[in-house]
Amino acid sequence: MGDREESKDPLFIAIVCCFLQDYVSRKGVDVEVWMTALEKQMRMAMRETLKSSLESLVSQVYEQWLLSWPAQAILLSGAIVWCREVTECFKVCTRPRPSSLRAHDPC
Repeated sequence: MGDREESKDPLFIAIVCCFLQDYVSRKGVDVEVWMTALEKQMRMAMRETLKSSLESLVSQVYEQWLLSWPAQAILLSGAIVWCREVTECFKVCTRPRPSSLRAHDPC
């Protein structure tokens, strides 16, 4: 089972919840501390997902790539790629022209 399938599996969710509940009861931590740790794990997971989606964007057909990743990763990856291309165009062009921005090619 892949990561995407595990995240939707009720058994997987139940195991994670039991693990976290056990962690909280053993450590005697407050809910706020537990939620902060959970948020940190979520950010790390999103960072890894985004990194992997950007790497696979180069190697996969675009339509296939769209169906392979969560919407949040797709939207953010698209924004990153767009910003990179526009920034590169401004760096290369001495006198930006609207036609060069539309075509994504250097002046």
